[in-house]
Amino acid sequence: MESFNVRVELADRSEQGDEDLIDALAGYSAAVSRSPRGWVEINFSCPAQDLRQAISTGLAVIAAATDHQVVVVEAMRTAEFDARIGFDPVPELLSVTQTAELLEVSRQRVLQMIDEGKLPGALIGKSNVIPRAAVAQLAARQHAQDQAAGLAATPPATP
Repeated sequence: MESFNVRVELADRSEQGDEDLIDALAGYSAAVSRSPRGWVEINFSCPAQDLRQAISTGLAVIAAATDHQVVVVEAMRTAEFDARIGFDPVPELLSVTQTAELLEVSRQRVLQMIDEGKLPGALIGKSNVIPRAAVAQLAARQHAQDQAAGLAATPPATP
């Protein structure tokens, strides 16, 4: 099952009943607003096998929540929805300790590499985090340099 976002516009322009709709759609992370044409617009997420099932499920969910006629229905995978609204997913992050273990260096060396700009790091609260992809790239570069120097006999550890 994948996650889909469904947008429905109802043939209703009243300002009343938004809270009731949100309550009826509580399990679907629903948001109720007004479309540019003034219709009640509902955005919610639902699991489905494919786009056809997402639309069918979306229509069934709305039919159970209200008796207003559906004017528009639109569905898309959540990843596409997120991309359209400019939402960038958070990359997988590693702690300084995890990074040090993968690179086979000390925690202090990892912090030094962050300070030198050799590794991108961000301070979240009181902890530094490093994107896993950056650690993988650095490990691959180090392995290639070691191979060129005749020092590496085994492939790099996969971060």
